[in-house]
Amino acid sequence: MLMIVTRIVSALSDLYEGLRSHPGRYTLACLVVAIGVAALSILMAVSSALQLRVDEITNEFGADVVAVMRDNALTGRQPGLSTDHARLLQVNFQKLVTAPLRTFKANALGSREPVTIIATSEDLIDIRRWRITEGRGLDSADMRSHSRVLVVSEPQSRVAGWRTGMVVILDEVPFRIAGVISVDPIDGLPSQEHQENGERFAIIPWTVVPFWHSLANSSRLDLDEILIRAINPDITEKLANNIGRLLAQPGVGAGSVSIVTARKLVANISQLKSVILIAVGAITLMCLLLGAASLTSLMVLNVRERITEIGLRLALGATRRQIAALFIMESVVVTLTAGLVGMVVAIIVSGWMNQWIPLHLELEPSSLIMPPVFALLLGMVSSWWPARAAAGIAPAEAMRVD
Repeated sequence: MLMIVTRIVSALSDLYEGLRSHPGRYTLACLVVAIGVAALSILMAVSSALQLRVDEITNEFGADVVAVMRDNALTGRQPGLSTDHARLLQVNFQKLVTAPLRTFKANALGSREPVTIIATSEDLIDIRRWRITEGRGLDSADMRSHSRVLVVSEPQSRVAGWRTGMVVILDEVPFRIAGVISVDPIDGLPSQEHQENGERFAIIPWTVVPFWHSLANSSRLDLDEILIRAINPDITEKLANNIGRLLAQPGVGAGSVSIVTARKLVANISQLKSVILIAVGAITLMCLLLGAASLTSLMVLNVRERITEIGLRLALGATRRQIAALFIMESVVVTLTAGLVGMVVAIIVSGWMNQWIPLHLELEPSSLIMPPVFALLLGMVSSWWPARAAAGIAPAEAMRVD
């Protein structure tokens, strides 16, 4: 036991002397590797955050949902997409669930802020996969009888104090609350921000709007969009193409529309992710390779300057394995220190970036552990050839070097 402790102390002493001899060189190599480790950690965190955002959008929108959206929905209401086109889609795609949507604001008696109203069909809750937490959703009877009923989201219910069975006055017309729905994320628990600042809205049968707003044609309503759910996500893009061709036919009169799928929504994010991976990944790789090259040249220089010392150690009984291990240990200490410094820098920079970018960067254990481990392995590989060269020095030749 005493012999083992003595060897460890001796090895640490030799290592300290080697590092102390050229602190500037080691510091420079450590700095370069630390930058590479920090960049790699942040890159992994950004990639994870972007992928999480892609998953959130896909879950919220629906991987199997196609949205037909009027292009002029934000610039004015011109003749175009209407419930007639929703019926056309239902006839041509009878096995699919279709929901028309028109969104507008209504003044609620006793409330300072207007309420967002979504006029739609009974199928919207099913398409969006919302959960009914109180009461019921809309049904076909509500659509046929033009019932003045509301189904409100949980945030709207909480803020306005609305409960199932209550009657609220919207634009001087009474509506009865039939149910409350949850729009929390499908996968996982909702965040605190989502719980506090979730979507506030109420949905009503679209058939009641023409009577409510005294429109002349009660069988037709201009729409903002139409949602269609595919049988499975694999045919969503094909369905979107078929819908586009149908609505583009002469005489359909759908106006200028956009066919949107979850894949199209996240296309920009996926493209941004690829650009970041390529750009930052290239910089990270160059930093790590530069650090490896610096370590290799540093080890080679140390071997040349310590040839006499190496020969003396070999003459006094040191094995070639011990000589090689001495230089590998020096490289390991440098890369391990660089890894720890890089981890600290990554934590600080990611915390600063969270204040300026619309993403939540969270350094998971893999983002913190894998880069230093990679740098450590890179350091061991970089020092292998110099360590082997040091171990191959002949004692007699080394002792003659001035």
